[in-house]
Formats: sequence, structure tokens, C-alpha cells
Amino acid sequence: MKVLIGLVTALLVFLAGLVDAPAAHASPYPHTITTYCHSKAVKNPISRDTRPRFRFSITTNGNGRPTTMVHIRIVNRKTHHVVRRAHRWYNEPVETWLFKKLKPGRYKFKFHTATGPISVYKNCSTASRLRVTP
Repeated sequence: MKVLIGLVTALLVFLAGLVDAPAAHASPYPHTITTYCHSKAVKNPISRDTRPRFRFSITTNGNGRPTTMVHIRIVNRKTHHVVRRAHRWYNEPVETWLFKKLKPGRYKFKFHTATGPISVYKNCSTASRLRVTP
């Protein structure tokens, strides 16, 4: 009889835990989790013989980590023209990306994420400045 009472009690505790368990996923709806983009030049200023290197990361309000395509525009700050465009895949906590050499001047690197249509993460963007010396 004591064994039967113990089994019934264990079963009730187990079932109560299943009823109160939170959802295992972050959100079932697309583009509902806010993301924050961060970028920084590894070295600033750089010489014209050095290739620019940037660190990029995305943080969220939760513990998830999105994987997404990042579109990058390199803009000359004096003329406001897009000098170069690039695309990189983001799938690590912190990515370090290397770009082609630039002529001397001041530049702004603009980063913008492009999450998929069924992703639960929102897009984010950021910008960082870089000076290239002669």
C-alpha cells in the first residue's frame, strides 16, 4: 500500500511539472525578438597599406543567438558616396571581418542585418568610423 501511495504521489508531481513548464521556444511569431548590432574597428586609424578589420556582434534580450546575412556599405564621409559593398554571414558570437584596402580618407562602415522571413529575430543596424592615413 505504501508503494502504491508513493507511485501515485510521484506521478502527480511529475504531471504538475509538465503543466507548469514554460514554453521551450522564444517566440512563435516572426520578427518579434529585438536584436542589437555592435561593430568596432580593430585598429583606428590605419595606414593605406593595412586592410581594415572590424569586429561585429549581435545581442538579444534573451539567450538566443541569430544567424543571419549582414550587408555592409563602406561610405566616404567627405563625398557621402558608397565606395564598396560587402556581404558577410554572421553565425559566431563575435565575428572579425577583413576588408580590401582603402585610399586615404575618412569612412563610415554601415552594417545591416537581413534575417529571413520566418526568423523570430528583428533586423538591426549599426555604423562605425574609420580613418585611413597616407
